[in-house]
Order: sequence, then structure tokens, then C-alpha cells
Amino acid sequence: MGIDTGFDFYPPLTNSQEDQVAWERFFNDVKRAFQDDDTMIINRKGSIEFTVGEHPSLPKDGYRFRRFSSKITGSHAGNVTHYLRKVENIAKKHFEVHIHPWNEATEGGFDSMVYDWEEVYEIQFMIP
Repeated sequence: MGIDTGFDFYPPLTNSQEDQVAWERFFNDVKRAFQDDDTMIINRKGSIEFTVGEHPSLPKDGYRFRRFSSKITGSHAGNVTHYLRKVENIAKKHFEVHIHPWNEATEGGFDSMVYDWEEVYEIQFMIP
């Protein structure tokens, strides 16, 4: 148990060249922002992963991205809030109208989520 927070990305990007270029700019800005931070890794799928909390991650393919979130309470949370906020701020610079922050501890927290968890996982683990 714990409290989740993060942001949903809506409307999602498409697989168009324009969206791919926009995602790549954002993805590279996140990599630059955390280049000296051992908490950020590029996993075997090519996604950016932060090894804190529930390992929030950004997929290499932007059209698969729906949510960046983690539990912010509990023994494994660490300073995950720092990473959630910093990535959210970078995302807002690139995709402001797509960013929908939420926190389940606030009134209406779940109501602020655009997607349910099934939708998030379905697209994330979809075979291309």
C-alpha cells in the first residue's frame, strides 16, 4: 500500500514522423538532465528507467507513453518525488497540453487520472 502520484499523457502521440521527432527531443532532454545521476539507466528495451520507487520509466517509443508515476510513500519510495517532478517539468516544456498531473492523496486524485491501469499496461507491453 502507498500513495501514487504522477502524470498522464493525453492525448497520446502517434507513430507519425512529427511526433517521433518531438518525443526524441523530449527523451534526449531527460537523458541530459540526469546524465550524471546513477539513478537513471537505459534499460534493455532502450527506455529511460529511474531506479527509485516503482522504477518510473519513459519508453523509447513515444506513442506507447501514457503515464509516468510511482508510489511516493513506503520504504522503497526514496526521493522518487524529485524525479517525478523534474520529468514532469521537462515534459511540460515539450508537451504542455498533454500533461495531466494527479495525486491519489488529494481530493479527486483518481478522478484526475486519464487512463486506468489496464490501459497503461496494455499499450506499454503491446508487441509492435
